[in-house]
Amino acid sequence: MLTAQLLFAYGFDSLLSWTHRRAFALGFGPFPIIFSITLFFWFKDDWFYLQFGMVALGFLAKEFLRWTPDGVNTHIFNPSSFPLAVASALLLLTNASETTWGFDVTPRPAPISSPTRMCPSPCSSACTCCSPIRPRRRAPFRGASCSASSTG
Repeated sequence: MLTAQLLFAYGFDSLLSWTHRRAFALGFGPFPIIFSITLFFWFKDDWFYLQFGMVALGFLAKEFLRWTPDGVNTHIFNPSSFPLAVASALLLLTNASETTWGFDVTPRPAPISSPTRMCPSPCSSACTCCSPIRPRRRAPFRGASCSASSTG
């Protein structure tokens, strides 16, 4: 898929050069763009054509979103970060992040448990119903009573 994106980037950049009647320079320019986009964003196989859309958006932004500070005509946005920002915003707005291989933040259902009571307060460090790691936090228990809490 990386090779396909690189070939697409070279072809798309050459077409942009041809339409603007400028010389196309064959070099390693598309490599950092493709590797940066791919490092941060990867669509699942069924949606991989959108990866090519991001590459095209990056090259279009580099070609058309330009300005001239101090007489030097240059592009405004990084050609890899602009499509990443646009695609991320669109995915968040449409709630379609499941189309990517990104981190899944779907809440997991809580485990099913029987009704519990909270450990009586205050508990000592020897109490078996409280967590030994976090003694201030009262953990649920299923025993009849906290035997250590009656002593101290």
